Amino acid sequence: MKKLYTFLVLTMLLNIQFITAQESITPPTEGKSVVYIIRTTQAGSLINFKYFDGEKYLGKFNGRHYFRYECNPGKHTFWAKSENIDFIEADLKANSVYFIEAKARMGMIKASVKLFPVDFTDKRQMKKINKIFKKKDILVRDTEKIAEEAVKLEERIQKWYKKIAKKKEKGRKVKKITPEMEYKKL
Repeated sequence: MKKLYTFLVLTMLLNIQFITAQESITPPTEGKSVVYIIRTTQAGSLINFKYFDGEKYLGKFNGRHYFRYECNPGKHTFWAKSENIDFIEADLKANSVYFIEAKARMGMIKASVKLFPVDFTDKRQMKKINKIFKKKDILVRDTEKIAEEAVKLEERIQKWYKKIAKKKEKGRKVKKITPEMEYKKL
């Protein structure tokens, strides 16, 4: 009986956390797609990761936070730069929301970054994401500052983006977000 009670209480708490995340998720403008990029680990929390959509600079942030990016549906290459470069190819459906989890890993000099498509059926992954949504407010991206940084980074962005193409040519396994991997409100 005690185990059943504990199970019911935990289930209720997880549902409350998921409801909190759902309330924080804003749907896209009609005909657009939304991608939330969420950094879930404390590791390397002082190190900024820079985020991109193809050759478009989206901004940087450190610590456990998240931001919302609205874009056109279709094919995208989302990537992040720290000590390394990691990327995900996405095929986004209009009027849909997708999540990418960014995790810090131990690097040689500073933290490296790994990107993961979010599997909404993975309870462990969702628990970490819901915790961020519950405890943190969405980062508001300063578009003027991002535009200034993009100009400064322009040559390096092109160089870094070419590295992704080389990784694909060498047969690196590519993580993907398919149209079906959209967020579905419960």
